[in-house]
Amino acid sequence: MITFWIAAVLASAVALGLIALLAARPVAVASDPSRTVYRRQLAEIDDLATRGLLGEDERKSAHAEAARRLLGEDDPSAERPSPAGARTFIWGVAGLTGVCAFGLYLLVGRPNMPDQPFSKRLAEWTEAIQKNPESLQPAQIVALLENRLRTDTKKEVTNNPSFLEELADWQNRTGNPVAAERNLERAITLTPASAVLWEELGQTRVDMAQGEVTPAARVAFEKAVSLDPKVVLSRFWLAGDDVKKGRVEQGIAAWRALLPELPPEGQTVVNEKIAAAERGATQPAAAQANPAILAMVQGLAERLKTNPNDPEGWARLVRSYAVLGDQAKLNEALTDARRYFKDRPRELQAIEAGVNTPASAPGSSN
Repeated sequence: MITFWIAAVLASAVALGLIALLAARPVAVASDPSRTVYRRQLAEIDDLATRGLLGEDERKSAHAEAARRLLGEDDPSAERPSPAGARTFIWGVAGLTGVCAFGLYLLVGRPNMPDQPFSKRLAEWTEAIQKNPESLQPAQIVALLENRLRTDTKKEVTNNPSFLEELADWQNRTGNPVAAERNLERAITLTPASAVLWEELGQTRVDMAQGEVTPAARVAFEKAVSLDPKVVLSRFWLAGDDVKKGRVEQGIAAWRALLPELPPEGQTVVNEKIAAAERGATQPAAAQANPAILAMVQGLAERLKTNPNDPEGWARLVRSYAVLGDQAKLNEALTDARRYFKDRPRELQAIEAGVNTPASAPGSSN
């Protein structure tokens, strides 16, 4: 501890010395911008005189006035010394701060308290958990388990999937899913046929992605289901991912199949998910489209209003509205196209064909 205090005092002294040194340096005075104005005035006066627009007497008078003002300004390169007593003031403030800090430490600190090395705290936590397992905080339990894994020279827990699973569980509880994922992967390497471990790995990856079923999480859930078709959590997340990716009927069917296996509170959650998915499925495709796609289609429609002689543009617009499922806009576009191309049946036929053969997505290439 004495080494720490010596280092702290030396570091503080060096910092205060640098501050005092900088404070005592001369202060450069910034140049007055009016000097530039006066110089420009001198140049303008000479220019006017050269072009014959200013008499000689007027030139001398104006030149003398501008020059007088210019000479009256301070030298921009000059430096003013720092205010008298600046260094003394800074050292005084620094010294007072040090005295106050030391007095506060003597008042509330414990200078005679011995050091508490981490190994000693681990020993105390080990003794405490043996007497009362609920007496420790989750972070302390994680520290004990991680220390046991780190000092496992005989590989008693390193190759124990149950221990690794327990450690991962506590790491998840303390907000460290990255370490939990690593230990679950190690446990799965030892027991690859455990559906429980695969499911826990998938959930950990979902936690890491803040509730999103990433491709890696989906792989883990699918592996869990392949090992045990009755796993609940994996089926729940897979169904939700199906709905999100557009496989709405498949996802809803999977959720419905899950309902009889859930407690009442779980059924409430799943029923809410099903209702939300069904509401989304009944919305027109236009309401679910990417805003960028909607903006592109709107831009095409606006362009065709000012330049309607574009049969290929009308065909793209009709296909886009057909894909989006916007029947009102589709009917409006067809009405306009039929009016513009009523005397050009071949082009009109190509435009109307977009109603029955829509593109895969608005703006996509065929």
